[in-house]
Amino acid sequence: MPKYKFNIGDKVKIVNYGHNSSIGDLMPELIGREAIVRDCTTTQGFNKYALRGIRKKSSWYYEDQLEMINPNPNTI
Repeated sequence: MPKYKFNIGDKVKIVNYGHNSSIGDLMPELIGREAIVRDCTTTQGFNKYALRGIRKKSSWYYEDQLEMINPNPNTI
């Protein structure tokens, strides 16, 4: 079972999205948006997170795209 940096219910902030070093963030309007982790999965060794509260872009986010704001107090 993978170890996740964030858990379901944690409040996180998007710190980058679609980063490409030659052109910068592909969706800069998402930077700084806050959301709640609603699901976690691992694909090809990378942990990814689905967020609740980001209406403009529903997608999976990688750990390096997110920053913890408040952990879920109910996580064991």
